Amino acid sequence: MIVILSKLISAFLLPPGVFVLLFGWVAWLLRPRPTQPTVKGPQKLPFLLSCGGAAFLYLLSTEPVSDVLLKPLEDRYTPLPAGGVEQVLTKGAFVDAVVILGGGTVTQSPEKGLDDLREEPLKRLQFGVRIYREVKKVQRLQPFLILTGGRVFDVGQEAEASLMVRYALEWGVDPGSILLDPDSRTTWQNAQNVASQFHPRRILLVTSAYHMPRAVWCFSRQGVEVVPVPTDYKVNRGVAYDLESYLPTLNGFQHSRKALHEYLGAILYRVVYR
Repeated sequence: MIVILSKLISAFLLPPGVFVLLFGWVAWLLRPRPTQPTVKGPQKLPFLLSCGGAAFLYLLSTEPVSDVLLKPLEDRYTPLPAGGVEQVLTKGAFVDAVVILGGGTVTQSPEKGLDDLREEPLKRLQFGVRIYREVKKVQRLQPFLILTGGRVFDVGQEAEASLMVRYALEWGVDPGSILLDPDSRTTWQNAQNVASQFHPRRILLVTSAYHMPRAVWCFSRQGVEVVPVPTDYKVNRGVAYDLESYLPTLNGFQHSRKALHEYLGAILYRVVYR
């Protein structure tokens, strides 16, 4: 009982739960009262907006709703099974490169005294390097490892691709097999720069599962044959929801935001780059 109470209290004392309570409190203050004249039109709008804000923020912050938004994106492409590289690289179907997409940096990380990769691109890089090594074992021609990512909004001292190289070299990747795209700032530019600078015909594309649909669309539009290799899954699978799943959390809100960002990005890309 104490554990349940502690989770409830922390869920609604920390963001975003505390903002759900604030919206609800404002809605309570603005509620229509029987002793007051009937409230209509614009006068009722603040009450409705407060109710809607509380409900909207609560729902986006819960695991079931964030899963509903994220899962269709993550399930668009099947993960590469164990030993799947051999199935992909059938006779005459080599890949020219393994392409890993970036996803953000930490400026002047005290741990290193340098810029560093955030958790998400680091997971992409770890998985991508593993796939790259598997490809080297299977196919006769050594593929390139293409690392992408620039300095978004000119934040940081180093391009993200340069930070990825540092890790790849620490993990024993041959420097001669690494190619960099340190100038791209969007997924579209990732695809555009890789296609124009390195001219790969067929690639294994590594990025977070929720980001893969938009990434595949961008590379395919550049005439590159893409084999999706999704990683960094966010949605729990095979686990039933419990009480904690329905509490508002920042993690749930962030997952919902990532999903909505991808849906919006997919629409905008199809309009801007049609």
